[in-house]
Amino acid sequence: TGTRIRRQAEEDLRTGTRQGSQISLHVALQVFFNLQCLWPQLRRLLSEMLDEFSQAVLPAGSGFHQALEMNLQVLAAQTQRVHVLDELIRSKTDPLTQRSFSSVLEEEGVASLTAHFWAEATSSLRSKLARVASDRASRRALVAECPKVLRAMSEALDKVNMASRGKGPVLR
Repeated sequence: TGTRIRRQAEEDLRTGTRQGSQISLHVALQVFFNLQCLWPQLRRLLSEMLDEFSQAVLPAGSGFHQALEMNLQVLAAQTQRVHVLDELIRSKTDPLTQRSFSSVLEEEGVASLTAHFWAEATSSLRSKLARVASDRASRRALVAECPKVLRAMSEALDKVNMASRGKGPVLR
């Protein structure tokens, strides 16, 4: 029974994050809080999302700009999902212990799930861009495309920050 509950909570966390289902997320977070494995489960979810982002290719050459746009769309969508989850965690308190869910993350040195994810994801993007820039011909094209690249990145950041629903920027 315990294994089944844990598996169901893992599935609820994944699908709730993907679909933005508050009910699924509430249930999954409470289960993991009660089992005292909230941070390991959230870390696993973020790892899966980062793996998905890493799968999006960023080739050098003619398809670079289009692939960059796709990478940034994936990054923005995932960051928005993490932000919704982060806001939910910040708002939840265990009814029995009166302990906030966010205190579990803070004990692990994670002040913000969104900022933690963003740092990891942008590190992955930085690695992808470094691979493109390692090719001499692509480096020239990358420099020439710099205004377009900056605009695309700025638009992705704006899209993420719009997820805050007027509560200020998600990422600073």
